[in-house]
Order: sequence, then structure tokens, then C-alpha cells
Amino acid sequence: MKSSLFEKFSKAWTRWERRFMPDTVWASDPLTFWRERILFVICFTASALGPFALIPSLALAFLEGLWSVILLDSGAYLSALVILLSRGLSFQIRAWTICLMLYSLGAGLMFILGPTGAGYIWLFGASVIMAAILGFSAALWSLALNLLTLVAVGFHIVYGSPAWSLLIENPLEKWGVMSVNFLLINTLVTLTTALMLNDLKKTLLNEQESSASLRESEARYRTLARNFPNGALCLVDRDFKLIAADGLELQKHGLSTDALVGRTIRKVLPEIADIIESECRQVFEGKTRDFEFDYGQQTFMNQALPITGRGGRIDYGLIIAQDVTERKKAEASLRTSESRFRALVENAPLGIITIDRNGDIIDANFRFIEIIGASSKEATLQINVFQSGQIEPTRFPDRFRDCMENGTSGAYEAEFTSSWGKSLFLRYLLSPLFDSNGDIYAVLGIFEDITKQRSQAEQLRRAQKMEALGLLAGGVAHDLNNVLSGIVSYPELLLLDLPKDSPLRNPVLTIQRSGHRAADIVQDLLTLARRGVISTEVLNLNRMVSEYLNSPELKKLVSHHPTVQIETRLQGDLLNVACSAIHLKKTIMNLVSNAAEAQPDGGKIFIATENRYVDRCLEGYDDVKEGDYAVLIVEDKGIGIAADDLKRIFEPFYTKKVMGRSGTGLGMAVVWATVQDHQGYIDVRSVEGEGTTFELYFPATRKMLAADKASVPIEQYTGNGESILVVDDVKEQRMIARGILERLNYRLASVSGGEAAEAYLQTHRVDLVLLDMVMDPGIDGLDTYRRICDIYPGQKAIIASGFSETARVKAAIEMGVRQYIKKPYTIEKIGLAVKKALDD
Repeated sequence: MKSSLFEKFSKAWTRWERRFMPDTVWASDPLTFWRERILFVICFTASALGPFALIPSLALAFLEGLWSVILLDSGAYLSALVILLSRGLSFQIRAWTICLMLYSLGAGLMFILGPTGAGYIWLFGASVIMAAILGFSAALWSLALNLLTLVAVGFHIVYGSPAWSLLIENPLEKWGVMSVNFLLINTLVTLTTALMLNDLKKTLLNEQESSASLRESEARYRTLARNFPNGALCLVDRDFKLIAADGLELQKHGLSTDALVGRTIRKVLPEIADIIESECRQVFEGKTRDFEFDYGQQTFMNQALPITGRGGRIDYGLIIAQDVTERKKAEASLRTSESRFRALVENAPLGIITIDRNGDIIDANFRFIEIIGASSKEATLQINVFQSGQIEPTRFPDRFRDCMENGTSGAYEAEFTSSWGKSLFLRYLLSPLFDSNGDIYAVLGIFEDITKQRSQAEQLRRAQKMEALGLLAGGVAHDLNNVLSGIVSYPELLLLDLPKDSPLRNPVLTIQRSGHRAADIVQDLLTLARRGVISTEVLNLNRMVSEYLNSPELKKLVSHHPTVQIETRLQGDLLNVACSAIHLKKTIMNLVSNAAEAQPDGGKIFIATENRYVDRCLEGYDDVKEGDYAVLIVEDKGIGIAADDLKRIFEPFYTKKVMGRSGTGLGMAVVWATVQDHQGYIDVRSVEGEGTTFELYFPATRKMLAADKASVPIEQYTGNGESILVVDDVKEQRMIARGILERLNYRLASVSGGEAAEAYLQTHRVDLVLLDMVMDPGIDGLDTYRRICDIYPGQKAIIASGFSETARVKAAIEMGVRQYIKKPYTIEKIGLAVKKALDD
């Protein structure tokens, strides 16, 4: 019932306000609205309830004959009623009118009735109402008027002697005390009301400004949200309800703001509700979240931010969603393109680096690291082109600086020496790299290792030169042979006819010796012309060296160089070679002669032989191809050969020796031609002041010397038909091993690599596996043996290698490999190893 009456009264009051308050007040600012409302309350209350106080007051005044009081009360009531009905007047007129009416009523009653009337009340009310509806300044004026009124009444008591003062003892004193107390309370209440309403005014104005700013901000937000490009803005509360949502993406999907606001995310977007709710839970814990989800055919990148409400609590989460579908596609395309480019760079046959403006290498591909021989990419990235110690290029810093500062591109060739021990000849290109502003930020370097090409070109040039000289020498030798026939033959006939005491005998002998000497030179020329090797036979370098050490030629050499000593280191099981004995003997003689000449003050000459299996091509003075070789080594510790001379030592007649004493200048040319005729290779190393080493590689043969006899009877390592699997990546090596072992009565199978061996043993059993250690491509001997042991634990095996015993060979032996043999193979070596492995 009470609620119903209150609701009816509220509705009636609203109607009265609408009726009597100016129409403009409803659209005005809050301060103006509340002042109008206070004025309305005063006037409406006075008009409605005033008669209940006015009628008794008029009746009493009529009985007492106080017509002035009747006039004042009636005027005041009528003023309130007129102001209530005059809403068309301005607020200032209506407000000042009601305040002055109240003041006049109070002042009149004070003069007429004194303290016994209601003057105090109306004066007090006038000042408080002025403070409330007209502000602080009007409140001060009202207090001043009240003070003047009270002072004027005091004068009236003294000089006018009103009737009411005669009834009071000591009226002036009492009036003064009452006035002071009244003014004190009146001032306190009036100023408090004025200050409070003044602060309220400021607050309302600030709130008005804030509201305007908020409305403006909200309008901007709505405009932004509604036109948010390729995305949407959503405000979510703790119940995951959408408080606000807008954006072009929502519009594209037919989701209007009205359809979203007030509904939960799970109802509106069930496909992605789990993701959003999970992220929002962390947002309500004060975290900012970045996350991504797919919606339909689109991908959205999202950021969720905590929004603090009243009391500092996080009540909302703002979700900013951005459609990144096209960006994702572009990024994927860019990653693919970058991956292709990176793969192209990393697998390029050329070395590629990027150098920043400080000269630091900031990126390098694998090929560049391989070219300079660096230990790792990290070590490469420590290189600075302006500092020596890591890489010292010829004029490279100047060319880099010119490219960096002037944008000059160029292709160059230069020798490089890296601190990792590689001497290189590189062809390289430098080109500037530009940023988006067109400024050079780095230099791109592309490097090609042309060391081998230059070496091969030099070898080809040298071979062509020697070939040309050989053709010339062959022609000269042919003509000289015709000329020398008479010089060599006729002295022999003349000597038969001359008496032993003839004075002509010595001159003729001199002519004969000179003729034979000339014939030897012709033979050298024929060798140089590569026409001297008529036939070959199976020989052993050890025997050739031994024969030379006991030859008259060496004795003659020692007579000229008595302070030179010769030391030998000859391998016992040296492989045989197919060669020409006379040319090989001359080769040894020429090398030893050169070594002696290189040590005029005496010294030692080292002659060595050894077997070598070349598993990979060796780069040297000549590039040595893969295969089995018997190697002849002649080394001295003499004066050495200058780098410029080293390139020409095999040219005919190019010599630094004493002509007439040390030879004809054809010795090294004969050495070169002999090695070439035997399909061999030469490697020569020399350092001035330290000495020279010649290594001559002669292809080995498994053929036996006619007089050779095995130190161990072959019957002792002949097999009994056991099965052996040969695993080697080189076909010739498989054929050699197969030929030897089949001759030793073993059953052979062979495969070309570790994977093939594994496949073969899946279906076959063998008594022994002969494994090559280095196989390329594919797995090596150690890994092959591991896989074989997975199939047949404890499988007997032998490891063979052209290298010395390595850590991986030792690992294989520790796993159970029975024997290790070093290539090249000999019948006795491989036979004994197989026999021992099978009997173990």
C-alpha cells in the first residue's frame, strides 16, 4: 500500500514539476536544474501549505489590530503564488523576488513585533535560500542585510521606543545578545550552505565536463568501433557477456551490435567460446593476453586488456580482434620465399657472406666456411676485414671500403691466407646492399675458390710447355743421332788401326768419349720427348735404390761431395711397379745428384720408399688420383728452391748449377718425363734455407718379381674354402682383394658399400667380412660393422684403410674386429691377416 501511495505521489510530483517549472530547465545543466527545482519546492510548498499558517496569523493580527502584519503576510503569500505561476520569467527575477519578499517579511516583522514575532525565522530563511539558489555572493549580501536590519531595530529600540520593547526589561541589552547569537548561527548555516552548494556547483560543472568528454569519447569509440578496419572491438564482463561490440568484421558476418550486446560469447560465437573464455579468465587476473584463433576461413590476431571498474576491481575485458588472414598468407609466402632463398644460399657452390659497415662478417653460408677452412660458423662471424689475424686478403679492405662508401661493385681475383692454414686464390664479387631509404647498410660478398682451377691451369700450361719442348727435343735428338753415328763409330774403327803408342790415340779417345757423352744427352732428349720408354718390367723400388747405392755413379758423386751422407728408410713389403729400369735408375741418380748439389757445405740425403693408398685425390705440385702407389722420396736439408724457380725446375736446360760439372740441365726434365711415362705423379715441396722434398708416385702392381719368393710359404695362409664378403666403395680395390683371396682358396662375394653389405647379410652368412674403413658416399666401416653385429653378433671381420690407425679404427677393434691391415694389399699381408682372423 505504502509503495503504491509513494509511486502515485512521485508521479503526481513529476507532473507538477513539468507543469510549473520552465520547459528549458529539463535540457539545462544539472546546477540550473537543481536551482530551479529548489525554487519550485519553495514556491509550491508556500502556495500549497501556506494557508495553514497564514489564516491563523491573519486572524491573530486582525484581533490585535496589526494591519501592517496582515499586509506583509498577505503580500508574501501572494508573491509566492505569483512566482509559482510565472514560469516564463527568468530565473534571476523569480529567485531575487522570492528572496527579497522573504527578507521584507522578516524585516517588517522584526520592527513591528520584535523578538516576539517570526521575523527572525524569515530573515534566517531568506539568507539560507539566497545561498542555496543564488550562490555565495548573494549569501554574503543577505548576511549584510540581516546585520543592518538588526542594527536598525536596535536604533529603533533606543529612539523609537516600540510598544514591544516597553514590555521587556533592559530591551537593548537583550536585543544585542539575541542579535549576536542570531547572526552567529545565521552566518554559520548560510555560509556552510553557500560553500557546500558552491562545491556542488564545481562538482556538477566538472561532472558536466566529464560527461561531455565521456560522451565525446564514447562517440569517438563508437565511431572507431563501428569503422574498425578488418577487425572488431568487444567489451566483455566477468560473466562473459558482451557489454559492447562493433566493427566492420562483425558487420561482414551479419552480427549487429544489438544482436550481440547482453548475450554471452558462448551463445553468439560457440565455435571460439572456449578460447576467448580461457584468455579472458587470465585478463580478469590482471594479465594482458595476445592470442589467435580461426573463424571460418579467416584468422584473427587478438589482444585482450583488463579494464578496471569501481573500487579498483577488474570488471571488464576489452578484446581487440584484427583480421590477419592476408597478412598470414603474406608471411607464409615470405617464409617460403626466405626458406627457398636460404636453401639456395646455403647450398650454393659459391661462398656468400654479408659484411656490415664496421667490417664485421654478420652472415656466411657453409661453402664460405669450407673455403677458408674455418673451424665453425661462430669462428667465421668473428672475422673483421679490417683486422689481421683471421683473414688477410690482398687489397680486400680497400675494395670493401670503396663498395661501402661509394656503392662501387666489382669482380676481383686475389690470393688469400687464412689463419686456419689455408692459402687460397679466390675470385670474388663485392656488391652494396641498400635499405628502404636507399642507404647502403652492408656489402654482399660472393666468393669462388679457384685455387684448384689455377693449379690445374698451371699444370696444363706446364704440361703443354713440356710437350712442346719434348717435340723440339725429339726432333733435335733425331738429327743428332744421324750426326753422332759417325762421331761414335769412326773413332772405334780408327783405334783399331792406330798403334798403341800413336800420338793420335789420345785425341781419338777424347773424340770417342765425347761422342758417347753426346749419345747420353741424345738419350735424355729422347726421354724428354717421351719416346724413350720402349718396354717395362716388374721391378721393386727398394732394389733399384740398393743398386744405385752400390753404383759407380754414386761413387763419382761422393767424390765431388765427400761431406754428403746418404740415409735410407725403405719399407720392407713395398709393392712392385711396372717400369723401365734404365729410366728409373736415371731418375734416382738425378734426384740424388740435385740433393747433393743443394748442400755445398755437406749434409744428409734421405732416400725413402713406402706404400701409399690414396683414398681421395691429393692436391700438390701434381694432383694425385686415387689408387695404390709405391712412393719414392728423396729429401735434403739444403738451400731449398725459390718459389719462382720451383715452377720451372722441370724445364729443359733450366738449372742453377755449375754447367760442365753438374750436368746438362736435362736431369729434372728427364725425371718429369719418366714419371709421366709411367702414369705417375710428382709432388715437390721446398722452403728456401730449409731444404727440398721430392715424392714420386708410381702406380703399384700386384705382379710378382721373377726372383721374388715369399718369406712365408703360401701354403701356410691358404684357405679351406671359407666364405668372405669384401665391402669397398672402389671397384678396383674389390677386384684386387677378390683376385688375391680367390687365389688363396676362399669363396668371395663383394658389395660396394655399408648399406649393401647390411642388405646382403640379411639373407646370407659369411665366415669373414673384409671392411674398407673409408667409404664415400654412405656409412663407413665402423658404422657398417655396428649394423652387421645387430644381425650377427660377434661376426668376424677385418678393417682395411689407406690411412694410419685412427680413433674409429680403434673403436671397431674394441667392438670385436679381429685385424686391421693398411692398404695397399699384398698377398702375404692380406693372406696372413685373413688366416689369423678366421683361426681366432
